Amino acid sequence: MNKEKVIKIAKWFFGILIGLFLLISAAIAIFKDDIINYVVVSVNKSLNAKVSVSKIDLTFWRTFPNLSVDFNDVLISDSLNSVQRTDTVLFSELIQLKFNPMDIWSGKYELKKVAIHPGTIQLRVDQNGRENYNIIKKSEEESESKFNLKLEKVTFEDIRFVYANQVTGQGYTSKIKKLQLKGEFDDKQFTLAAQSDLFVNEIKSEQVVLLKNKPASFDIEIEVDSEKGTFEIPNATILISKLPFQLKGKVNPGELYFNISAKQLKLQEVASKLSNQLDDIQKLDGQGYFNFNLVLQSDNQKNSQLAVNCNFDIRNGSLREPSQNLKFTDIFLNGQFSNHAGKGKEFIKISDLRFNTISGPFQGEFLLTDFAKPHYVGKAKGNVDLRSIHALFHIPYIDQINGDLGLTGQFDLMTNIDAAGESSIQILKANALMNMKEINVSVINDTRAFKSLNGNLSLDGNEAALQDIRVVIGQSDFQLNGFFQNIAAYVSKKGVLNANVDLQSKFINAKDLSSESVSEKVDIQAERTFILPDDIEGVALLNIGQLKYEAHTFNQLQSNLRIAKRTLTFDQLSLQNAGAFIQGNAEIKEIKPEILLISTNVSSNNIYFKNLFKEWNNFDQKIITEDNISGKAHIDLTFQAPFDMRSGIEKNGILSKVYIKIEDGALKNVSTFKSITESLKTSSAKLVLGKRNIDAMENKLLDLRFDVLENTIMIRNGRIEIPAMMIKSNALDINVSGWHTFENQIDYHFVFRLRDLKLYDKDSEFGIVEDDGTGIKIFMLMSGTTDVPIIKWDETAKKEQSKENREAAKRDAKSILKSEFGIKKGDTSIQRYQPTKSGPKEELKIDFGEPKNTPDVDQKKESEMKRKMKEKMNKLKNSAGKEGVEFEVN
Repeated sequence: MNKEKVIKIAKWFFGILIGLFLLISAAIAIFKDDIINYVVVSVNKSLNAKVSVSKIDLTFWRTFPNLSVDFNDVLISDSLNSVQRTDTVLFSELIQLKFNPMDIWSGKYELKKVAIHPGTIQLRVDQNGRENYNIIKKSEEESESKFNLKLEKVTFEDIRFVYANQVTGQGYTSKIKKLQLKGEFDDKQFTLAAQSDLFVNEIKSEQVVLLKNKPASFDIEIEVDSEKGTFEIPNATILISKLPFQLKGKVNPGELYFNISAKQLKLQEVASKLSNQLDDIQKLDGQGYFNFNLVLQSDNQKNSQLAVNCNFDIRNGSLREPSQNLKFTDIFLNGQFSNHAGKGKEFIKISDLRFNTISGPFQGEFLLTDFAKPHYVGKAKGNVDLRSIHALFHIPYIDQINGDLGLTGQFDLMTNIDAAGESSIQILKANALMNMKEINVSVINDTRAFKSLNGNLSLDGNEAALQDIRVVIGQSDFQLNGFFQNIAAYVSKKGVLNANVDLQSKFINAKDLSSESVSEKVDIQAERTFILPDDIEGVALLNIGQLKYEAHTFNQLQSNLRIAKRTLTFDQLSLQNAGAFIQGNAEIKEIKPEILLISTNVSSNNIYFKNLFKEWNNFDQKIITEDNISGKAHIDLTFQAPFDMRSGIEKNGILSKVYIKIEDGALKNVSTFKSITESLKTSSAKLVLGKRNIDAMENKLLDLRFDVLENTIMIRNGRIEIPAMMIKSNALDINVSGWHTFENQIDYHFVFRLRDLKLYDKDSEFGIVEDDGTGIKIFMLMSGTTDVPIIKWDETAKKEQSKENREAAKRDAKSILKSEFGIKKGDTSIQRYQPTKSGPKEELKIDFGEPKNTPDVDQKKESEMKRKMKEKMNKLKNSAGKEGVEFEVN
């Protein structure tokens, strides 16, 4: 065959192929609307629910060799027509109904295949037994139709499946990765091949979770008889967490029966594949077998209870993981689950649990009944290695844990559910003794690590005690002793927990107590919630050797802390900071969620400014630093301010009164005084004072010393207010007053006596300028900001002082006339003249009452409290774990 002939044949072949392609495409385009309309009408006739579809399309080449009607974004609402809400029975991004194109050409609409992906299926039975998935209409009479079901294959992919039955209290949630059903669905008897790969999110019975977060798969064949309404699974294998379970069962109009069993599964495989920490313990070896038998039965009537009976056991098992030195030996377990007696009488029973770890032997029993309001009864005795337990079972919220826990006791707890659906625990009986030895634990999404946890916890009914609990968090150490009362009412949310605690510590770093989440930060702010409890009341005796907060250190901190109604009250508070002994009291009250009101009243007699300014980083200002100030002070401080847990202290809300008395004080090289003298050098004052006087004044201002300085400072409305005060120094006397905002806006007033400023006579063109001895005053104003101060003559203050001087002169004159000459003797508003005594110059003092000193801690009262604590703890320790618990299943 020559080349030209091959090319000619190829042209004819591809020409016919392209022509056929164009012909089919044209036919699809021409009949597209007719086909879609017919299918939609036929589907709607079969449905008893509202269907919403965003788009319907007809495809062939993408689903070749099938012709597919594609429904996009399909939403089928439930059939219950609830007034309160409308649930979704099915939502899928794409549902494909696939037909044979030759059948369509011949006028037959025989549905061959259905594909649904991805989407959600939510099946629900309400409390009256009504089903929301009753969406298929029952045809009253048979009528001929070109639309027929000739299904051969149904496929589900990426489907979230939910089933909830309020009558039986059962619920199932799973993610179907792929489910494929194959068979001659139109035949009366056929074999249905079912393959699936899914993930079981949760299987619940009332409030009790039976299975959670496990992969599952199956490949089974089901014998279906549509005429008799039966199907049967002769024998099949399903995989749960890759463990093989045998399945058999049947369904007919009068019976439903399934049996799932596993005999002699190797214990190490069960432990490895059912554990939540597969990566950590994949090298488990051991011996022993796990047996499991589950039977499901019902009469297959609407809303009938599905009876479940399950038995499982482990005999003479052992597990070992060499790299982590995890070891369980002599493992025995008998377990049973049943709801056969009916709703409200379900139970899970562990009648014999025994094993040994490196910490010693452990044994226990457990019974759970009434799944709607779970009732827990149990007892335990022995020691467990927490590292081994966590590796195998993964304790909730715990990242890592190790150490020994000794436990002896029993419990009887009941769940109460109120009208709003809120649950709480009622303690019917609780008696236990826990001994903790060298436990180290860290919590998921928390940077803190709790190390070397040791001590005893005793529980006796409504009371509990902590005895010699010791723990280290970061660099901080804690020792706790105390007891708690009214536990039952507190746990059931019906009462207040009473606490009496003694907290001792050698060193605490506040940073160790803060929890920094290791999860990614998000911009969305969580809803505000209360931090301090309103259902805990009591007293905590605090004795802390050293407390570090950021760069600050507090020594010998002691207080009696009272806790009540979201309020912390620190009575008899004493501590040392920057070499000063401080005492008083404080209160922290949560007035709104995460909004605190901090109040304090403290005093100190030995505050040294140089140490104080150095300790507190010069209070975040640069005007007066640790290098500029010295002296000893007595301070009485009353302080109140709101504090936002998210943004910090609200400065404009600060209300504070500070009484301060400074002795042997000194101000050296203060930039503010330097600014004053610089201003004098460039103003008209230079003509009056002269350069030598201003230079001499500057030298003295830059080394200002005073014996006593006394004043009361107020902080309110966002600014610090300094009433007028006289600073009597070695250089000159200065009267100072003004205010300073937290935004560093300033308004300071200074008053000097002229005779204090002039140290040298000044020559002028008119001769020597001498002080006339009248005590003329100079008024100066410093305003603006601390960074850019503005200094000028204070005309307003000068006028006010002159007016005040005139009024004082009038009063003195009237007093002299009354005293010396008897003029206006009957006028009681005129006081007798009292001549000014010679001696110290005028000094302003503000008296706000006696400073409030807090008495020392009552050592006798504290000792009595500790004695009662010890007696209570010993009583609880001796009574814990003595009584037994019997199990009864009716």
